[in-house]
Amino acid sequence: FCNNKFIQDTYCLTEDHSKTYVGYGIIMLTKKHLTVQHYEKKLPSQMARQLLIGNVFFNDGYSVCVGTSHLESSRAAPMRKQQLQIILPLLQRVVDTPKQISPDTVTEVVDFPDRLTDVLFMGDCNFDPNWEDCTEEEVIQLNQYTDLWTELNGSEHGYTMPPNKKSSGKRIDRVISKLSVWKPHSIQLIGTEDIGTGCNECKQAKGACTVSDHFGLLTVLY
Repeated sequence: FCNNKFIQDTYCLTEDHSKTYVGYGIIMLTKKHLTVQHYEKKLPSQMARQLLIGNVFFNDGYSVCVGTSHLESSRAAPMRKQQLQIILPLLQRVVDTPKQISPDTVTEVVDFPDRLTDVLFMGDCNFDPNWEDCTEEEVIQLNQYTDLWTELNGSEHGYTMPPNKKSSGKRIDRVISKLSVWKPHSIQLIGTEDIGTGCNECKQAKGACTVSDHFGLLTVLY
């Protein structure tokens, strides 16, 4: 993936993606004309989960703090809740007081050249907000983040893992935000097409053969 010519010509990758791309790891790609600073924080986890932050700077002076993670899998609601309790306030602090973020909070002290105004957090959260007794969702609400799918698409189910023979549909991949300058325009599922290769996993689930068992989310701000 990282050696693909299109990727290399179009995007800047996380500076040292070997640190964050381990097993179920994470990586961030940014268009080359933008300035971005990356840093990471280890999270409490039995699965080596991490938070990856990218501060993206635009010429108009209004820049965005983007966080992504792959939260704890399986029946691990208490761990996911703990991870979110660290992630969401930290992203807000990066925006509010970036020069006061210490090595105890992140792995690197960064000198921010511009003003950060808005926060986005996204990734495989491994929980659906519609699940009964979803304590992880309470953390999102307590920290006053907005679920962009719900805000823009209302009651559309938005399953990022579609129903199949093995399980019902789940909306476990999320984009949530705290926006003060940027405005949400749209959010849609991508990677939903059947590419027709008929891999064994898809044959067993009797579902369409897509590029991943998760759909992606394409989000547009203006």
